[in-house]
Amino acid sequence: MFKLSRPSPAMVVACLALAISLGGTGYAALKLPRNSVGTQQLQRNAVTATKIRKNAVSSSKIEDGQVTGADVDEATLAAVPRSDTALHADSATNSGQLGNVLAADYAKKLWVQVSGGAATSYYGVTNVSRVGTGAYYVVFNRGVRNCATFATINMDPGSLNGANGTIRAAPLIGAGIETVVLVVTTLPDGQTAADYDFSLMVMC
Repeated sequence: MFKLSRPSPAMVVACLALAISLGGTGYAALKLPRNSVGTQQLQRNAVTATKIRKNAVSSSKIEDGQVTGADVDEATLAAVPRSDTALHADSATNSGQLGNVLAADYAKKLWVQVSGGAATSYYGVTNVSRVGTGAYYVVFNRGVRNCATFATINMDPGSLNGANGTIRAAPLIGAGIETVVLVVTTLPDGQTAADYDFSLMVMC
């Protein structure tokens, strides 16, 4: 019959020490005191994206200058307030205030040269019509009611002194009329209507 021998005192002490050491490690791993883990206990790259709770990182936790345009998904951004007037900057939504003309073209001068009652060269003019002796309607592609007009009788190709006569031009005033300039040419007396070739420029 096999008989167990009594363990020696040294063996007993060694076993107790091993049990205490193992039990202490397990207790420490499962029963860490609150706020006992700090930066010194964390290894580099120990906290990964999957271990961060959703919405746990607020803007106050991000260092200034760390988030750049490349980090932003532009498709998730809402439209800037009133950006509806900037989405079509080439022809703004309220371009009616510009006479329905491209903003890039609006600052350009409007002008026309008229010979024989017809436009021979022009910019921003849609029509020229002779409505009577020495009277012409010049129609522009935008509103000109509040614009300044400058007109001159064209020089006679056969004379260095130009053609004799007078000329007047002003925006035509009337309900719903915004784009028409009336040009009147007369003999040198300033009263007798007469047809002359002329040039007209409008600046707004």
